[in-house]
Amino acid sequence: LLPVPVLFAWFRWRWEREAYLNDITKYGRDVDEVVDVMWSIYGWCWPKPLMRRWFKRRAGR
Repeated sequence: LLPVPVLFAWFRWRWEREAYLNDITKYGRDVDEVVDVMWSIYGWCWPKPLMRRWFKRRAGR
C-alpha cells in the first residue's frame, strides 16, 4: 500500500511539471513561484530543491 501514494505523486509531478514549464518559458513565470505552488497545494510532493533544479535546467535559467 505504501507505493501507491508515491506513484500517484510521481505521475502528478510528471504531468503537471510539463504544463508549468510551458508557463515558465512562454509567459516568464518565476520558477520559485511555480515550485511554491506545486509544493504547497498537495499533500505529498517532491522536495523543493529537486523541483527547482528540474525547472531551471529545462527552462535554461
